[in-house]
Amino acid sequence: MSSRNELGWLFGDLFDRRIEFEASHRESAPSHMISTIKNNEATSAKWAASIRDYRNALVNPEVAPQKVADELRVNVRDFDACLFDCFAEIAAVFRLQTLGFRSFEVVMREPNESTPDLKALRNEDRAVIDVKNLRPHETVETLLPKLFYDRKLKGEDMGSIRLEVRRSFRGTLNASEKVGLNRILCQIKAYPRNEYISESLSERAAANFIIVDGMGDAICSDAVVLSELISDMEAFDGLFSKIVSNLSDAVRQLYSPAASTAGIRVAAMRWDVPSFRITIPGQLREVAAQRLREAMTAAGKPIDLLVFTDYEFDLFSSLNLQMRST
Repeated sequence: MSSRNELGWLFGDLFDRRIEFEASHRESAPSHMISTIKNNEATSAKWAASIRDYRNALVNPEVAPQKVADELRVNVRDFDACLFDCFAEIAAVFRLQTLGFRSFEVVMREPNESTPDLKALRNEDRAVIDVKNLRPHETVETLLPKLFYDRKLKGEDMGSIRLEVRRSFRGTLNASEKVGLNRILCQIKAYPRNEYISESLSERAAANFIIVDGMGDAICSDAVVLSELISDMEAFDGLFSKIVSNLSDAVRQLYSPAASTAGIRVAAMRWDVPSFRITIPGQLREVAAQRLREAMTAAGKPIDLLVFTDYEFDLFSSLNLQMRST
């Protein structure tokens, strides 16, 4: 199958219908991913390969497009965020295969009923899997480039500049702070070139960036010093809180009547790593192991937890035999 056929098998005409929706609903966030998939051959091929592997791992592949059509709507405000929620299930299957799971079965959600996302086998044990996508927090470094590309996709000429976002406030932005970011974008071309700029968004938050000559793109640069590699754990507090919050919901899904025959119950969470070059503190896995094991105990019922990324880095896994024995 070509990339187009693979994408069409899973998503049907959803991307085209989303583009039509955006044209008549200017308040919605334009889909940067649809544009990239349609116009970048490498990205399209990568998504197609992931979908192909996903389909081949399923015992009921015919259900996967039905589930996508049921759960991924064209009229959401932020289509890309929902698209990656869908992609999390694809990515989870690939990662769980490397941990010995096979014979995956897509589970359709039932109205007013808790159900897992997937069923599978590990050795001869039946397993159920609940999949979550840990979306990046709405920080300066995640939102400012996105707003830049939103304007570009809506037809504004950004072709003469490059926005280089430097390390900024990394807490979750509130509504007034987001207004401040939009105000920056409204005057982005008026800023002096090649100068470090710090714009206050509130008493607690600032956006730091540089405008240089470019081709209409936005990048981020962490600019972290050595001491922060060891001590900067505060940026991950929101991530840990989100994982803990999702655990309670996962318990409901994994102990629902639809999962009653399972011997293995897995909460699989894809960490949607922010697009900026995030620095991983040296003790992050150690801190994650302590905090997440405590959260698993507090959940009250035994489940396994896997927090993975699309890269060669898992934040936490109780499915690893070495971790089970520690």
